[in-house]
Amino acid sequence: MSRAASKLAINRLLDRKPLDGAAIDRFIERHGAPIIEGSRATFLWRGHADEVSVRHRVVGLPDPLRLRHVKDTDLWYVSTDIPEGSRIEYSFEVTRDDHTESFLNDPLNPKLAHGPFGASSVCAAAGYQVPDWTLHDPEARPGEVIERSIASKALRRQVNYHLYLPARFRPVVRYPLIVVHDGLDYLNYTSAKTVLDNLIHRNEIAGMVVAFELTRNGDKRTKDEMLAMLKYRVNRTKWEFATRTGQHEQSANRVEYGTGQYATKKPVRKPAAKKSAPARKPAAAKGKKTTAKRKARR
Repeated sequence: MSRAASKLAINRLLDRKPLDGAAIDRFIERHGAPIIEGSRATFLWRGHADEVSVRHRVVGLPDPLRLRHVKDTDLWYVSTDIPEGSRIEYSFEVTRDDHTESFLNDPLNPKLAHGPFGASSVCAAAGYQVPDWTLHDPEARPGEVIERSIASKALRRQVNYHLYLPARFRPVVRYPLIVVHDGLDYLNYTSAKTVLDNLIHRNEIAGMVVAFELTRNGDKRTKDEMLAMLKYRVNRTKWEFATRTGQHEQSANRVEYGTGQYATKKPVRKPAAKKSAPARKPAAAKGKKTTAKRKARR
């Protein structure tokens, strides 16, 4: 391989003099964005800006990943290593005229991933393939998702949830249970039912029941609801710790929560009374003992 061919595409572009807008247009039309070359990914941005960064949630990669500006052009770029076979969701953060815009999708990249917080741009590394266990398998027996409701002590209201039942579910059999918070997001955006059907069919996981917890009316929890849930979890943690360490007799260490029918009042166990050691008999004085022995000899 020649030295020129081993250069990244962006470096070959920067070697061109002069570098004008038409050359950049042809470059992007040819390579697209981001540009994947082996283990390297080059992110591109075009437009007036004071600062441009790539934002992501990949552990081990710098975040924010700041782009460099190509002088006398509207082109920004940055190259970084990404793991082979990986898939990265990202967005741009752009500062111009002392104003910062965040969560901007890549206008040069049409690939998007949709989620509960909106869409994100997608970068697929070399060798990436969509996992087959996320795709519909016609041979996998489909499970069933039904709607249910339960009275929540923590939230003090009825909570709706969707219940996944595996194929050939039998009510008399005991199944492992998984509880998924914000469950509608997983059902709508992660193909959760398809994944469960496939993995159970392949015997990679046991048949199980999964409860996908829903927020009220599909909305996010309110601040009061989150505080009530947090208080409930703190209470349960403190109570379990107290019972395991013998501190459960101290009711002051326990937080009570809820009112009315949902209030929790766990009995406070009193420690067993300690048995006092038997009193010892006082030892006889040495002088008296000697006198008694003399009398016995007579």
